[in-house]
Amino acid sequence: MSYSEAELWQLLHQATHLPYGPGQIALVEQVITRADALGLPELSFAARMRGTEAYYFGGEPVRAFPTFAWCLAEYDRDPQRYAEHERTLLWHFKHMVSAMTEFPEISLERTYAVLDDMQRRWTETGHSLQAVYAYRHEVAVHIGDLAAAQEYYLQWCAAPRDDLSDCAACDTASKADWLVLCGQDEEAVAVGESVLSGQVDCTAQPQGVLTTLMFPYLRTGRLDQARDAHRRAYRRQRSHLADLAAIAHHIEFCARTGNEARAVEMVERHLGWLDLAPSPWDAMVFAAVAALALRRAARAAEAVTALDAADRVAARVTGDDPDARWELASLDLSAARVLRAAGRLADAEQRAERAVRASTTFDHPEFTAQAYHVLSAILLDLDRPAEAEAAIQQALAVLPDGAAREPYLEVLEIARQAQSRPDQAEETR
Repeated sequence: MSYSEAELWQLLHQATHLPYGPGQIALVEQVITRADALGLPELSFAARMRGTEAYYFGGEPVRAFPTFAWCLAEYDRDPQRYAEHERTLLWHFKHMVSAMTEFPEISLERTYAVLDDMQRRWTETGHSLQAVYAYRHEVAVHIGDLAAAQEYYLQWCAAPRDDLSDCAACDTASKADWLVLCGQDEEAVAVGESVLSGQVDCTAQPQGVLTTLMFPYLRTGRLDQARDAHRRAYRRQRSHLADLAAIAHHIEFCARTGNEARAVEMVERHLGWLDLAPSPWDAMVFAAVAALALRRAARAAEAVTALDAADRVAARVTGDDPDARWELASLDLSAARVLRAAGRLADAEQRAERAVRASTTFDHPEFTAQAYHVLSAILLDLDRPAEAEAAIQQALAVLPDGAAREPYLEVLEIARQAQSRPDQAEETR
């Protein structure tokens, strides 16, 4: 099918409004091919400019290098002809520097050369070097030169922002990343939450800063915020190939917080993306974290085997001894937690129910509430939110006065949300 120049411009306009991914990339490439064939230099340039962004954010950054280089060369050959694209072309330097750190075949010297060219062009056009310092900082962090990274960080913070700076949300989130790396969790939380408390108009936020804050929240005892940050961020990132490294961070979070079953589930969901990984760096990060999750899941399985052996021994000596029955109920509750982490949900449900039944034979209401709480979490994992709500209501009914109710109320809210939005039950887990 043949297209007129006007129709091709319209196709490019349509591509601009498509979500990042294969569909947008295919449409932009179609415009590039036809514009080149028809000898339409302005359209060829505009389409490649759009292609640079589509490749970078669509999970194929290696393909952005040639479109960027082509546009840069054309611009330098005839700046007046492409003057309207100057700011966007300068902006693309930032994407290129970030992408270059993810490909081992690109030398450090080449990356520095691009940074130097970036700084020269920023200076010649009268722009602040704030973004240049930010990306020099990024490269320094990447190669482990923390002294240089700190120096660039200070220059980055001191330089005035302008229209070539990253958006305020992303700029702040990147600073929070550095504070986390420096072990300054409280400061990172304070900086990161300044993004969350304001209006965010960016495709990368708030999920980016939420992912950054998961571990600082965890290490500073903000467990509810850590869990919420994981859920909210992963919900936005799980369908985007370009976010593979961020997804790996979520897998690590689950693996390190006793939710090995969830971590393994996420590994299985995204494993096929390794063949499509945006870069060798993304593939390496994902593979390393997947190995961590599988290793921890294996240890959980070993713990289950040990608990199974202990139950068999305990069952032979229980009799009518109340102390023995108490120990057996405690063992069942521990086993339910471990079995859930190992993904053996049917077995976990059986153990939790047994712990609930056993708890009614002795006066320990807080233990009974805990048993119902564990059972409700297992039922949520089994996508049975109505039963999970019933279990948590039982827990609340026996919970002693003065006991912390927040963990129980949180599960109750999750169960109710899952029932009101059954097609989104996966998102509440």
